[in-house]
Amino acid sequence: MSNELLHQELSALRQSEEKFRSIVENANDLIFLLSPEGIFSYVSPNFTDILGYDPSEIEGESFVPLIDPDDLPICYQAFETAIATGQKQSGIEYRVRHKDGQWRWHTLNLAVKKDSHGEVASIIGVARDISGRKQVEQQLHRQAQFLQSIWDGVDYGIFVLDVLEGETEFRYANYNSAMARISPIPFKSLLGKTVSEAIGEVYIPFRQHYQECLRVGQTVTFEECLRQEDGERWWHLNVTPLRNSAARIYQLIVTVTDISERKQAEEALRRSEAELRQRSVELEATLRKLQSTQAQLIQTEKMSSLGQLVAGVAHEINNPVNFIYGNLAYANEYTQDLIHLLKLYQKHYPQPDPEIQTVAAAIDLDFLIADLPRLLASMKVGADRIQKIVTSLRSFSRMDEAEFKAVDIHEGIESTLLILQNRLKAKRDRPEVRLIKEYGNLPLVACYAGEMNQVFMNILSNALDAMEERDTRRSVEEMQQMPSTLHISTEVLDREHVIIRIADNGPGMTEAVRQRLFDPFFTTKPVGKGTGMGLSISYQIVTERHGGSLRCHSVPGQGSEFVIQIPIRQRSAESGAQSDF
Repeated sequence: MSNELLHQELSALRQSEEKFRSIVENANDLIFLLSPEGIFSYVSPNFTDILGYDPSEIEGESFVPLIDPDDLPICYQAFETAIATGQKQSGIEYRVRHKDGQWRWHTLNLAVKKDSHGEVASIIGVARDISGRKQVEQQLHRQAQFLQSIWDGVDYGIFVLDVLEGETEFRYANYNSAMARISPIPFKSLLGKTVSEAIGEVYIPFRQHYQECLRVGQTVTFEECLRQEDGERWWHLNVTPLRNSAARIYQLIVTVTDISERKQAEEALRRSEAELRQRSVELEATLRKLQSTQAQLIQTEKMSSLGQLVAGVAHEINNPVNFIYGNLAYANEYTQDLIHLLKLYQKHYPQPDPEIQTVAAAIDLDFLIADLPRLLASMKVGADRIQKIVTSLRSFSRMDEAEFKAVDIHEGIESTLLILQNRLKAKRDRPEVRLIKEYGNLPLVACYAGEMNQVFMNILSNALDAMEERDTRRSVEEMQQMPSTLHISTEVLDREHVIIRIADNGPGMTEAVRQRLFDPFFTTKPVGKGTGMGLSISYQIVTERHGGSLRCHSVPGQGSEFVIQIPIRQRSAESGAQSDF
């Protein structure tokens, strides 16, 4: 070979080597050479950037110390297979230790380089850091588990429809176990079929709603009746569209709730209402003659039912609240013990296993330890509040007081205000109702406590109704300048009587209305808003049952004031007139 040709080949070889070195040094992946014994003979410079090691620290060393012990079998197998077969090994995933001690996920491709005798001279490895991808995969796996638990755990049916080309037909793609339970046909047999193939003519109304969902691009809700041999079955369905990256709707998620029982109840209620309306027409003439007596009976039954309901609710709430409240102390004690034990572990084992460190960071252990006692304290405050509410409800119902009994009038007013608390709070379109209380030093008053509570309820409810109706005609600025106000005051009139005043700054009433205020069935409210019995019965309770007086003072545009005067002690009580409360 001439010197010129030799020079050209050497020059080409140097250029090829320089090109290869440039590629290796600028590659994003780790590139290395291993001897058949697993010793690094070369590593690319980016080992420093990716794993923190200088190449001089790696070259001449075994790859084993860098690999997570749990992943060594995988790496050994790939290494030995490459040497034994001479074939490329791809997609090997393992964890490699960074110089700072962290474990990073890599994927590896191995190729065998042989010498002129066909013997394995070295192993070429190309590794890529996939830690970010692994984190995403783990997050996706957790999300998939979470969604699967919801999918399998909900008690309503869910099925998925693929939107076929042309968006005029849909094919069953998936369903959950609840859907299999409520479906009249085996839902498994529907998979892969179009809805038209599966349910034929029954599909027509469903198709309209599915296509409406495609048209509006939003959730569509509807109800449909499926007529079967064993009767009708009503379904409530929500159809929600799913879009792909091109914003095209490719699937519909349909949730199904069996509302047959509700529909049956509604139908029964409609029939009952029709019967009641018919009976009301037939009894109208009789009711005119018996207005006063009927009003008293209806109100008595209403109060009996209300008292039983309130007392029953209070009793049923009280038992589980007492159970929760009684166990909060133990829960707090056990929590403190566990926190103390955990802190002892932290004290005596300051360097836990990396997996424990990872979990502790994931759950924010320090915040959990600090916040858990506060959480239990908050639960105790809530339980205390519920106990107070239960006490007020029982005080309002007065189920155990069918006789005259000396009671705290203020307690009855407060329990009534608690029942009406929601109406006093600020709403989206109006501010809070101001409540002014000026309680005097009242003695215990002998009365039918439940009936007096109903008097307070009727008067306060009417005041709130009047102010709410007035506020519908006022602007927000007007309501803020002069908010709706209730003023409740009590005082001892003399040694024999007490007075309770309930005033409002509502629209007031004309003299003609005030004169008829306590007449049975008289009301100024729209049809369906009032019966006209509340104030009439209140008047009877105060005057006839307690020997007191009930008066109303009102000025149009300024408000109204109700004045209740009752004796402190009752001289006698007719046994035949005892309340049911």
